[in-house]
Amino acid sequence: MGRTGADGVATVMVKAGEWGCMAMSGFGGKGGSKGDGEGPTAMLQKYLGVVKAFAQEEQQDEGSQSKYVVMGGPKFVKVDTTASVEFTALEADRTINVVITDVNGTPLQEHGFIEAELISSGLGSGFDSGGLGQPIDPNMPGMASIQVPAGKYNLRMMTPPGSDYSSGDATEVDVTNGDANATITLLQNDSTVSGTLKDEDGNTVTGIMAFVTATNKKGAFIPGDVNSSNGTFSMRVPSAGGELALGYFVDPSSGYFEQPVTDNTFTPVAGGTATRDIVMKRATTTVNFTVKDPDGNAVANAFVEADNRKSDRDSKIDTFFNHGEQTGADGTVTLRLPAGDYSFEAFLPPETLRSNKWLQPRSEKIALAKDDTKNVTLQFQKADVVLSGRVTKDGAGVEGAYVNAYSKNGEAIEISTDANGDYSVNIIGGEWHVGSRNDDGADAYVSTESVFDAGTDKTVTKDIVLTKDTDGLSSMVTSSFDTDNAKQVTVDGGALDGVKVSIPQDALDMDGQGDNVTLTIGTTVEVPSQLLDKPIGGVALDITAQDSSGQSLTSTNSSVAITIPVKETDLEAVGLTLADIGKKAVMSYYDEENGKWTPLEGSVTAVESGDTILVTGQSSHFTSFAVTAATDTTPPTTPTSQSATDVKTGGKVTVAWTNPTDSDFSKIRIYRSTTEGSVGDALTTISSTTTTSYDDTSLTNGTKYYYVVRALDTSGNESTNTTQVRRSMVHVLAPIQTPSLP
Repeated sequence: MGRTGADGVATVMVKAGEWGCMAMSGFGGKGGSKGDGEGPTAMLQKYLGVVKAFAQEEQQDEGSQSKYVVMGGPKFVKVDTTASVEFTALEADRTINVVITDVNGTPLQEHGFIEAELISSGLGSGFDSGGLGQPIDPNMPGMASIQVPAGKYNLRMMTPPGSDYSSGDATEVDVTNGDANATITLLQNDSTVSGTLKDEDGNTVTGIMAFVTATNKKGAFIPGDVNSSNGTFSMRVPSAGGELALGYFVDPSSGYFEQPVTDNTFTPVAGGTATRDIVMKRATTTVNFTVKDPDGNAVANAFVEADNRKSDRDSKIDTFFNHGEQTGADGTVTLRLPAGDYSFEAFLPPETLRSNKWLQPRSEKIALAKDDTKNVTLQFQKADVVLSGRVTKDGAGVEGAYVNAYSKNGEAIEISTDANGDYSVNIIGGEWHVGSRNDDGADAYVSTESVFDAGTDKTVTKDIVLTKDTDGLSSMVTSSFDTDNAKQVTVDGGALDGVKVSIPQDALDMDGQGDNVTLTIGTTVEVPSQLLDKPIGGVALDITAQDSSGQSLTSTNSSVAITIPVKETDLEAVGLTLADIGKKAVMSYYDEENGKWTPLEGSVTAVESGDTILVTGQSSHFTSFAVTAATDTTPPTTPTSQSATDVKTGGKVTVAWTNPTDSDFSKIRIYRSTTEGSVGDALTTISSTTTTSYDDTSLTNGTKYYYVVRALDTSGNESTNTTQVRRSMVHVLAPIQTPSLP
């Protein structure tokens, strides 16, 4: 920490590494972009202790409150020996006079930090929605005067550990046309949660720097100190705020992995005490990998990945964990991981797989216990089944359509169609999903996924029909700006209406001399679905940048905040909720080199906004981004009460059933056969989830017909092992139930 001199320069001594730097002009610059991973929750969590100490020191200095503020969140810089970071200050010519009260309107003499989050202003798009802030003067508890630029703000007060009160809903105040008064209402901490930091063996964790947090879906944040000598914590929380989720932050040099949000939740009760120990994850296992090609030779530069997600929607998962490294020349690599259940995979570029007719190694699922050392061999597979077909739109072949196939076992491959709309790709036996997507510049066209079993046949033909996506593509946005300035670019309309990309000052200044750059942001449906990563809503965000000479800029000097809106209906369609963001659903970027989705590092936040959820993460490079979740490969429940009735009107049978109650149930498919024990051919697919009968007409009297009714879910999974019912035309027979069908 340092202070600027008369020349506006401050020097801070740090160790080599990547650092987040904040400029706080009279504490005017605290905060970050709305909902981003370094905003009013994450950054405050990490720096609250420093802010409190610095605040008390600053407030002792007469005239320390500056008339300037610094907009935006921290800037990240890599330091080898020295590095420079510049911040731009704005004149704060508006005053917000704040009074702190309880829910009854009684003034409170509370200390803490007041954050003013900018939600709109006349500053233009060059400034993001970073929050401003002001600690409460120790000599004047319960009130504050905050100097800000003109605009509209959300105010929230962060109270220190041990306070009798915690933050409630944000208070909106408008100082566009002049100064304003505002009241911030705090919730009384009338409940207690206490516990102990534990390792995965149940031992108490002591001697490390850590603190715990309790958060809710509204963005409220309650910090709690940890006694490092005995690993215990106790914090008072409000019962009025609803369910709280516990998390922890920890010194990374301790060997533990911080978890801002865990699945350790509780609902406070007034006057009650909840006991919740927090289990901290540490890398206590060693896995030595050897990667081979189908002939047993070592494969260099293969990316080996450990992932704790599962395709089973009902599986319990703590904070999502993903880690990987590339193999060396000898095809080996070693990963250090926390104990847990993992899927291990290896990846190569899609073009390498296609040219060699290989597929990824079958995913290895292994449980790792503390202090385990495992040796794992991952071997790429020889693809021996040809999957081919034609992609059409309005009856005509589509050139350059994106075709993606993935299996229930984790293999995946992608290819584009030729000039006639034909495609051909090599796969292996097993259950597969295949579909196609196409952007024509203005509209998006998508297909339903075809689910099939590549069994003993060495050739499979799957023609694909594209239809227009009703959500459509968001209009491409192009913005040119000077790298000396911060920039926020938004996307309006279409499937990803409300996207924000916030670029800090100098993030794209590659030579330190300043430059004019052009940022292009668009949306695309031409992205892959994979077993553990399928874009929610089926749309991804494409970001590219060029300098003034037309050179592509793929990396940044500091982290860029990316906000992607996810429709709650899309999240519900895959069986997930807001609470699953950061666990079963993550913000990912597409790694073109290895043909895989990779989760963004660092914290990802999610904030409700109407009927959408704004998911924000930080990235230091540009590519395609999406919020992804594991592909659902679990079949829906089988329809019950199946029957077939001859209605005696000649040539007609009514098939009836009771629909399953699965949340992702979407269709009914009826099969008909004239051979007992054979499922037969698909007769019809019914898209209604309320229809419970179907009339099969134009039948031949005297012929025996056998019917099977199966359910499909939103991911195309089909129920199996249903019963079969029979009807013989003219004569009325009782339904015959046969053994389960394959």
